[in-house]
Amino acid sequence: MRLIDTRSFRLVEVAEAKEPYAILSHRWESDEVSLVDFQVPVKRKKQAGFRKIELACKQAVCHGIRFVWIDTCCIDKTSSAELSEAINSMFCWYQKAAVCYAYLSDVDDLGPRFGESKWFTRGWTLQELLAPSRVVFYSSNWTELGEKTTMASILSTITRIDYFVLRGEIPLHAVGVARRMSWAARRETTRPEDIAYCLMGIFDVNMPMLYGEGSKAFIRLQEEILKNSEDQSLFAWTASAKSAIQAPYRGLFASSPAEFLYSRHVTPFSRLSGSQTPVAPTNRGIFLTSISNTVLTPGPMANIYRKLLIGLNCHEHGNDDHILGIELICRGRDQYLRANPHKLFQCATSGHTVTVYVAKHTASDNIEPIRNTERQHAFYFDSFPPELECYQVYPAQGVLQFSPERNLLPLGDWVLDKAALEIEVPSEWTDDSVCLILWAVPIQSTQAYKGLFDVILTPEEQMYVSISQAKKPSTLFDERVISFGAGKPSLAVFLEPSVVRGFDMFSIKVEVRQPEATS
Repeated sequence: MRLIDTRSFRLVEVAEAKEPYAILSHRWESDEVSLVDFQVPVKRKKQAGFRKIELACKQAVCHGIRFVWIDTCCIDKTSSAELSEAINSMFCWYQKAAVCYAYLSDVDDLGPRFGESKWFTRGWTLQELLAPSRVVFYSSNWTELGEKTTMASILSTITRIDYFVLRGEIPLHAVGVARRMSWAARRETTRPEDIAYCLMGIFDVNMPMLYGEGSKAFIRLQEEILKNSEDQSLFAWTASAKSAIQAPYRGLFASSPAEFLYSRHVTPFSRLSGSQTPVAPTNRGIFLTSISNTVLTPGPMANIYRKLLIGLNCHEHGNDDHILGIELICRGRDQYLRANPHKLFQCATSGHTVTVYVAKHTASDNIEPIRNTERQHAFYFDSFPPELECYQVYPAQGVLQFSPERNLLPLGDWVLDKAALEIEVPSEWTDDSVCLILWAVPIQSTQAYKGLFDVILTPEEQMYVSISQAKKPSTLFDERVISFGAGKPSLAVFLEPSVVRGFDMFSIKVEVRQPEATS
């Protein structure tokens, strides 16, 4: 840790500050004084950022404090190791300071514009307000405006931070995770990673700095919080209506503190039965055991639900009759995504216990779960040559159609008859249409099916007649090969039962076989 000695105006390095020191909280602006700049007196005096350094040091002398720490010139930001150590230590440094000088360069007095200062919109200044026991505010001309404890009421209105927290009468760890996150909902940082890094001290976690990771930093922050807390209000966030349209299915983690904007009054609910099993991150998702009193859509097998409301051990302050819940939708077996991420639901405090794995986040938050009719049985194209295309041609109309994007043909009403897909091959191979015909035959006294298929060549003008007249094979085919003549490629189609996305489906592989070379 480097400190400015106000007597000599030189930097001194200490392993741990033994003497009292003051610390500056400010908003970074143009022409700040860096560590290198500070060590050249002639240069630093010409820089705009030197004025607040000088005034902070003079104020410390008035308070009988010899040393001052200022982030612009006391950290070597060219060293990634030192920068990481400083960021992980910063909350502690502010907490141990004898006094913090909050310099609001865009405020002249305590008038109406005080609350409009950009200082209240920055991510880093949140911990600089919360960590020190004593914070003194100064205007642009370094006039004292007041102290945090005596201004707690107005500061609470501006920042939405609890009055008694600002007074130091309630410790940070006693405030729920969602509530603390809400304090950062309207704050911004220049670099996207910093919106996570600036909150580490507030949640008493540490993690390495990885500038360049972007929004992944906030996911990592939530993972670290989850390791150290059983407070499920971490999951009590709401996406905006616009983002919920763009990404209707999400994981358990929020994408940014902004999604906790309306979580200010969410608090832990310790009396929830069935929620004592720790929440744990796993490679399958977050392992979560809680209560569910509303099953929206039953699933095809025991203890598997397509949709359900699951309760979190948190509630809105003052509402002891209900807990908050989120809607989950199954993506396969006991793995779930969060549905309707823009909503929190009121749930009863009792119900049956369920255990699920919920995705932490989705790599692209618009992933869809498998639709209900696709759950237990579907035809899935495990591999398909990129030079070919495939279209559903029979039935020509229907709610459930083949999805090339998802390589999936779900079972629907067509199982009473058949489905057919045209495989479009190069015209030099054949003038006929290549049709893959599929049958799903129910197995008596079960919910299962057996899959049958055939591949036919038919003139294009007779395609629909040929498909409608096609009879299901009397025996199972594992492989069908269509030859297009000597010297031309052939098409091989394979079908076998498989487990896809955790459910039983029929896997189809299509491959092009090149003609054998002739000597």
